[in-house]
Amino acid sequence: MSEWDGIYLVHSVGVLVLVGSALLAYRLPLGQAVKMAAIWVLIFGAAFLAVSAYRSFVGGSSSEPRTGNEKASDGPWIITPDHAIHNLT
Repeated sequence: MSEWDGIYLVHSVGVLVLVGSALLAYRLPLGQAVKMAAIWVLIFGAAFLAVSAYRSFVGGSSSEPRTGNEKASDGPWIITPDHAIHNLT
């Protein structure tokens, strides 16, 4: 457990309390609140799946973002006008 985990936990609980109190202030029926929560879960789930599918399609990893400046080896390299990376060794 890192030193920031406690801060993240307090932040997450605070956000949940804030959102929960806002929903309680609307006094929505329980069925409608559950339906709205399920819709948001579906929206974020679909967005996550779309991004994951796109990253697997283009060959990237979801844990390692691609910058476009990856170096193939330890030798010197240049970027040509057509934006291709060439190793000079």
